[in-house]
Amino acid sequence: MAAKCKRFIVLVFSDRENDGFDEYTLPSLVALMDSARPDEREFCHTGVTGYFLTSRSAMNRVRMAVELAEGIRTSDRHFGAVGIGLAEGSLLGEFSFFGRLKRLLPYGAVVEEAMRSAQLPDAYRDSLQRLDELQRSG
Repeated sequence: MAAKCKRFIVLVFSDRENDGFDEYTLPSLVALMDSARPDEREFCHTGVTGYFLTSRSAMNRVRMAVELAEGIRTSDRHFGAVGIGLAEGSLLGEFSFFGRLKRLLPYGAVVEEAMRSAQLPDAYRDSLQRLDELQRSG
């Protein structure tokens, strides 16, 4: 096992009202994140964070999750306060011999950036646009 810095897309669904999610909303958000197949995810009462190793496939899965979150946010009043945060950059992770992510180690600036952007109504849209540009150029 080796700890390495690799690039990740960090997607956050958090509660913009800071009340936390309940037994109705949190399981739905966890299921939504899981449907995008993140390489790792964590959750607590205030939200769900997904970590995706940066790739075209990951970008497509993140985009799908964002679209689903936007849809649920507008169609169900229980999800009206869901903030969507998104950032991309290097994080330290523990990887197996086969190169699979075993565990993320410390939080870094990328995670904090995604969490901060989740508190702003549409900041994730700029991040999506930057990721699209990065994907086209790479």
